[in-house]
Amino acid sequence: MNVMAAVYEALSTNRALVSKLKGGKKGIYHLHGPDAGSYPVIVYSTLSDVPALHADNAEIERRVTIRIHIMTKDGQYSSLYADVQRIMRGIGFMRVQTNEIYDDGLRILVVDYRIGVDES
Repeated sequence: MNVMAAVYEALSTNRALVSKLKGGKKGIYHLHGPDAGSYPVIVYSTLSDVPALHADNAEIERRVTIRIHIMTKDGQYSSLYADVQRIMRGIGFMRVQTNEIYDDGLRILVVDYRIGVDES
C-alpha cells in the first residue's frame, strides 16, 4: 500500500473538504506548504514509518503515522478537522494526537493519524 498516495487521494477527492480550502484541491500540500498568502490549507507528511511485526526474519507489518497540519489565519478549523477526521477514519487510520500551535501569524491544528500496513 502506498500510504501517501492513499492519503492524498482521499483528501483531494473529498468535495466537502476541498470546497473549504483556498484554491480547492491546490490547497493540499505534501511536506511543505508555500506561503501562498491565502488560507486555509492542509499540509500532510509522514511522521514515522516503523516495523511492527516480524516473522521468519521478515517484516510483515509496519505502522505508519501521518501528520496533518490544518493551517488557518483565523483559527476556524473545526469544520475542516471534522472532515479530515471522517476521511482518515474512512481509509483505516486512527487518530493518535492533536495539538494546536501558533506560528508566524498562523493558527494551526496538527493531527497525527496511525495505520498498520501489511507487508505481504
